[in-house]
Amino acid sequence: MKKILIMLGIGLVVFGLVNFPKSKTLLPDEMTGIWQSDDARYSDRFLRLTTTTVIFGIGESEIDVYFITDTKIKSKGEVEVVQLSLHRPGEEDIKLSLIHENEEEEYLRLLNQQNLLWYRISEDELALF
Repeated sequence: MKKILIMLGIGLVVFGLVNFPKSKTLLPDEMTGIWQSDDARYSDRFLRLTTTTVIFGIGESEIDVYFITDTKIKSKGEVEVVQLSLHRPGEEDIKLSLIHENEEEEYLRLLNQQNLLWYRISEDELALF
């Protein structure tokens, strides 16, 4: 009887691990913060990254808020690409792929705009917008 209960318990654990979704991964802490490009075309824009949200500042006082539903980190050559699945209620999910560099100078690049660099700024610098 004891063997049957142990086997049943092990079976339930294995079933749970196989059939229940994995916990969602969050954006790595080292990427959180406020990011702004020094490119003049994007002077009124910013990215605010938290472990659970991506906020796009898109002009004087307009923002777009997306919730991170999944995070995948993939190696692409010598760099790691962080692929985010983003959700906004009432809309289809979108993907955003970021490259975080922290060699000599820290910056972010969007995978689809690799020539555009986003630098970390402080809350005070954002208020100067």
